Amino acid sequence: MGKKSLVALGSALVGLEAYNRRLAMLAASLEDQLPVEPIRWLWRFGEVAIYETGDPHNPPLLLLHGQNAAASAAEMKEPFARLSDRFHIFAPDLLGYGLSERPDIPYTAQLYIELIGDILREVVKQPAAVLASSLTSAYAIEAAVADPEWITSLVLVCPTGVRTLKEQSAGGKAIEAFLRLPVLGQAMFNGIASRRGIRYFLEWQTYHDKSFVTNNLVEKYYRTAHVHGARYAPSAFVSGKLYWDASEAWSQLSQNVLLVWGREAKITPLTDAPAFLATNPGAELQEISPAGILPHDEQPEQFANLVGAWLERIAAAKL
Repeated sequence: MGKKSLVALGSALVGLEAYNRRLAMLAASLEDQLPVEPIRWLWRFGEVAIYETGDPHNPPLLLLHGQNAAASAAEMKEPFARLSDRFHIFAPDLLGYGLSERPDIPYTAQLYIELIGDILREVVKQPAAVLASSLTSAYAIEAAVADPEWITSLVLVCPTGVRTLKEQSAGGKAIEAFLRLPVLGQAMFNGIASRRGIRYFLEWQTYHDKSFVTNNLVEKYYRTAHVHGARYAPSAFVSGKLYWDASEAWSQLSQNVLLVWGREAKITPLTDAPAFLATNPGAELQEISPAGILPHDEQPEQFANLVGAWLERIAAAKL
């Protein structure tokens, strides 16, 4: 490579670094993702922000958000509020997201499976029902089989883990490696998590009713995707590394399970439901419409009434 080429490359990298710095936000500038101040629980891989609400004498319920480039507990704002009169609720920002730490470590499905179990043992401190969204549902299934005494029942929202997911490919590994590069990787992630990219994801892959995708919502997602370390966990997600085949664990579940599906969901469509029901016929399926992959946000009252009644019925049957 000639001298002029090296100079041009150096100038380009300097420009990209300046671009990255302009977009970076301080983690301290992020607002709480739910309307209470979170507790700060020190896990072995970093500090985890956990939001808590409801009467401690009520049955515990753990809410687990899904995975995407700008994920956080904010996804669970409606069930967090609407189920708090009947349950003692805990809702974490999973490690690598929201107000939790975002360490530069290998993010894997196994890490999140262990995180769920440790939150139950060390924070909730008693067996609880678990409500999990999308990809995190696969981790909840695995955790329920690994620690059946800690998870009393499962509510899985547009879940994955039984069909359409594959192991990380060689191409996926290359994508993850590139996204973790200090300058080029950060610039690529900034492109993925741009306001335009976030709006596209929300309008075309998340919500059925596009009117939910306001400028304020896009800005909230954007802010949480641009603090230091924000690309580490999503790089594992985007590359396919966080995909998890929970089909074996799913067929072994002893807990009662409710599947809640947005009828108009695209990423994990309702056509995936038969694969779940075929290998665990004890599971129940409820459809909510109109709604995409976040029926708890698009139809919050219907979702809360359905889930609350189901959890109470299951708990009563065990007495």
